[in-house]
Amino acid sequence: MNTFEDLIRRDLQTAGTREAFDVDIDPVLEQGHRTLRRRVLVPLAAAAALLVGATASALALRPWERPATPIASPTAPAPVLDAARYGAFAQFASPSTRVACSLGPEGVACNIPMDYAGTLPPTDEACEPGLEAVNDVLLTESGPVVYGCGTDPASLPYRYNDATAWMESGLGTWVTSEYFGGEEVAVLPAGSTLEIGNYRCTAEDDAITCGNTVTDHWMRVAPEGITEG
Repeated sequence: MNTFEDLIRRDLQTAGTREAFDVDIDPVLEQGHRTLRRRVLVPLAAAAALLVGATASALALRPWERPATPIASPTAPAPVLDAARYGAFAQFASPSTRVACSLGPEGVACNIPMDYAGTLPPTDEACEPGLEAVNDVLLTESGPVVYGCGTDPASLPYRYNDATAWMESGLGTWVTSEYFGGEEVAVLPAGSTLEIGNYRCTAEDDAITCGNTVTDHWMRVAPEGITEG
């Protein structure tokens, strides 16, 4: 059965092409049972501009290193947790719970945010029959991000999911989310960062920015839109 690593290694090596391709996704937990997701991935062109209103000094930093507001303290550095100490993957949500991501050693997959107002690829181009919704976006070392279609979201940051074991560190908080059916989800506080291997994700109140610390590729996922660089 394919794992998330298999997905990244085998299928996303062609992410620079324009043709859509379908892949098998690792099993996910839903209501305590494993289900197999299948999706189609299509590349996304690089964004034309960085975040609106960024200062010159902030632009000198890699996006996931820019300070988010609020941070843990005006003087103390924002916390960074090596989530690999708790498992191969880490699933988490922003404080608003509208943005949720799954972080692994070879890539990051984030759900399309709840109440998303940005632009997505047309479903007739991105999705095969039966998978008629673009529901996640992925970043890997291969370069531009790609969108995915599937029957399940990329991240399900629930208590019963092994990928929320990073919460044992005490960094995150459990938040009851209307966007996740009234279930409690693992929330990464604004200004805090999770890392696994070469990938880091930093939370804002209503956004998550993830990047590859080697290639400097990054994406920011927010309800108003998805940007990359």
